Amino acid sequence: MKKLLSVSAIAFFASNAFAVTINFDDLAEGAIVSNQYAAQGVTFTAGHTAIAGLTAPTGTFASNTSMDVTLSTGSNVGGLGSPNLVSGNVLHGFSGWLNEDGDASFTLTFDSAITSISLDFAGISTPASSRLVAVSGGSIVSSISANAGGGQQTLSMNGINVTEVIVTVGDFNDWVGVDNLTFTNAIPEPASMLILGGAAIAAITRRRKR
Repeated sequence: MKKLLSVSAIAFFASNAFAVTINFDDLAEGAIVSNQYAAQGVTFTAGHTAIAGLTAPTGTFASNTSMDVTLSTGSNVGGLGSPNLVSGNVLHGFSGWLNEDGDASFTLTFDSAITSISLDFAGISTPASSRLVAVSGGSIVSSISANAGGGQQTLSMNGINVTEVIVTVGDFNDWVGVDNLTFTNAIPEPASMLILGGAAIAAITRRRKR
């Protein structure tokens, strides 16, 4: 019976998912987001690879999407709209947007498959331009765009199993900042891994003492 209980405990922790939230507030204003959150299991890359069915609202995706961090209360954010979903730092400043040569986009690459994702968008003027696009094997698995309300919105996808998500921030005529990236990963968090390892060691120790 003790052996069965130990196996059950290991299975429980192995199946537990955990969530990660990134709000960019730990970065300095003006920082360029790339691999600062690799320890949390995600890297950011400006732009994206060509995907069938993913088109730019104004005809062309930017080759120079700005990945700068800026204060949500500063002069570099444009009009955020309401409600107040974002605070502190946001990704994608107004001045960077002015210098882009097309519709902004960036890619989130995860170390292991995620099962859900959400991101707050602020400053939306053209809702169809702000999207989350889950990609696997070069094909779109799932996508969601902002609705006609504009302003600020949270976009979320659940029930996915991907390691790549493309974010189309806003179109060439539509400045948008993003904040509060949250994703759920099916691999146990470090604390659960420690408990899992402890359970396994305890099970082995008990067996040796018999």
